[in-house]
Amino acid sequence: MNRPFPVWRPRTWMLATAFALTLLGLGAGPAAAVSEIEGIWSFKGGQVAIHPGPSGVLTGTVVTPTTFSECTHQAGEDMWTNITPQPDGSYWGLHQWLFETSCAPNPQLGPTAWRVQQKPGGLRDLLVCFSEPGGPQPTIAPGGVTGHVTRSCQESMPTAPLPVVSSSGGGAQTAGAEQIKFGTTIILPSSKQCLRQGSLKIGVRDPRYDPLKEVIIRLKRRTIADVRGVQRLKRGIQLKHLPHSTFTLKVTAITVLDQKLKGKRTYRSCRRASHKIRLHGKTTKRR
Repeated sequence: MNRPFPVWRPRTWMLATAFALTLLGLGAGPAAAVSEIEGIWSFKGGQVAIHPGPSGVLTGTVVTPTTFSECTHQAGEDMWTNITPQPDGSYWGLHQWLFETSCAPNPQLGPTAWRVQQKPGGLRDLLVCFSEPGGPQPTIAPGGVTGHVTRSCQESMPTAPLPVVSSSGGGAQTAGAEQIKFGTTIILPSSKQCLRQGSLKIGVRDPRYDPLKEVIIRLKRRTIADVRGVQRLKRGIQLKHLPHSTFTLKVTAITVLDQKLKGKRTYRSCRRASHKIRLHGKTTKRR
């Protein structure tokens, strides 16, 4: 069992050690390098994004619907989970199977193996081998020889790097990656003219490789809309009963790859809020 450092060690010694480790690059772990399997891959008529999930483990999220067997995996579904690198260069994890009669998710996942293969001319593809739920773990040897596969193997071609949210701060980004911008994803009505009906419609234009799964709209500190679902968001968002005054809408959009876009816009109503005034001793309303 590992024991903690004795509490009597001087604080200056600990600070000096931390400083030395930082200089050597040993203190905090280095930024995780992008693995060869990360990116957008074509798969059975659709596309899957293999990316680090919230816990850092690689996940395969559907970004364009793909039909495998007889059922369709919809955009936003985490079809592949717990993708873990193996000592031989392959990856092991799990595939979400669907019941063929109802296309409902099978609660028992199937063992799966992946390997990025280098092809002549500098090309590459992704070999994926499946076992049904309860089956053995498939294997893919460095030469492409497969074993313990109870269902099938499929080859996928690379489509694009993982998209990134564009930021004014710049920073290192993967070459060729799609830049996702708030202004081209969330279509807010112009604020040059006042609102006559106290309502407006917000449009959504999904990024090519990372559609939206949720849009949250706040007015002051109150959430006035929280719309979820890739298909639902395609219809846009209609806001009604907006204030008869000047107000600011703050919008947060979340993609299926858990990237966030934020923006805001200030509007004014053509109709002023009614309020009481006193005129020659009488109380009346002015609008």
